[in-house]
Amino acid sequence: MSASSLNESPRAQSRWHAGARRALGALLLLGLGACGAESGDGGGGALPGVDGGPNGNDPNAMQPVVLPDVDLVVDGNRDGELNRTPGVDDVGEDQWTGAAGAVFLVNLDDDDSDHQPDSADNVVNGGADSLDLARIWIAPFAKAADDAVGTLTVDAASRGHVRVFRHKNGWTPVDLTTGLSLTAADIREGVELGIEGLDFVRTRSQAWQGVVTFDYAVQSGGATVGSDRAVMHVAPWIANHNLRHFDHAYYSPFSNRLTSTLTPILNGLGIQVVNLPADDFTGTSDIWFEDWMQTGWTAMPAFGGHGDLHGMVVFNPRPWGREPGYEPIKTLRQHMLGPDQAVAVFFNEATELN
Repeated sequence: MSASSLNESPRAQSRWHAGARRALGALLLLGLGACGAESGDGGGGALPGVDGGPNGNDPNAMQPVVLPDVDLVVDGNRDGELNRTPGVDDVGEDQWTGAAGAVFLVNLDDDDSDHQPDSADNVVNGGADSLDLARIWIAPFAKAADDAVGTLTVDAASRGHVRVFRHKNGWTPVDLTTGLSLTAADIREGVELGIEGLDFVRTRSQAWQGVVTFDYAVQSGGATVGSDRAVMHVAPWIANHNLRHFDHAYYSPFSNRLTSTLTPILNGLGIQVVNLPADDFTGTSDIWFEDWMQTGWTAMPAFGGHGDLHGMVVFNPRPWGREPGYEPIKTLRQHMLGPDQAVAVFFNEATELN
């Protein structure tokens, strides 16, 4: 049983201790100085593993026109609520930094039990899956003229990395190539949207670094009467460590002598001990979980506020200790994919598998 075999489910609130939730909230909302944050990130609000600094927006993109009624709202202060009060969620709204700005999840768990990540299709897979969407609100513009039309667009670099849904009598996908067109009635009523990520940012050399820019504009009488911009950042994958609270421990039957001694102690602490057959994963008798599997997590502020986090455990295969023919991502998905349990690969499968 290795350190990498420990995990905790962010959504299973009944399995969380209140102190652990507060501690994890501090990690997300206050930041960790050793997680690669650049100088200038600011203090409170920094995300672990995500740099602040310039957000990489296109300088030639539409610049906001000040009109308070034309308002695009995201969770800029990371409290899980969408708030139009000046100075609350508009802080960091259009210039994402480590200290302020909204985040969204990579949606790689399986809430509908189809044995595929929920982000593999363009539907919201039930009520549990809707909780994995970070919310965006086009606020109502009650005095919009009868000829008013609205447009919401996503920057071109992000379109292959995220999916956006509109909530109206259910969730429907938005065509990010053309953007979302709104009628005068839509503008007056307001629109709720949700965003999910399709994959993590894996390296700093990637062309897309996890930043999504939304531009919203309202035209009337042949002119733009107002516009607004909001920027969001994909939440990172965070590796577990030995000092973190956990509620599950995984072991191989080949390490049974050690585990049989530890299991009663762990059970007494409320920790569930799970036997995973290593040969199903690797084709060989391997007691060292860290050679072929690790666990981490990803989270964002839970929608609705209350200071809770919402996210998922992320199991990641490692490229060592396998017999030829064993496919790490396929095998791990068969065993571990489920509600609040995701699988992601952080190595190059084409070059690093033995």
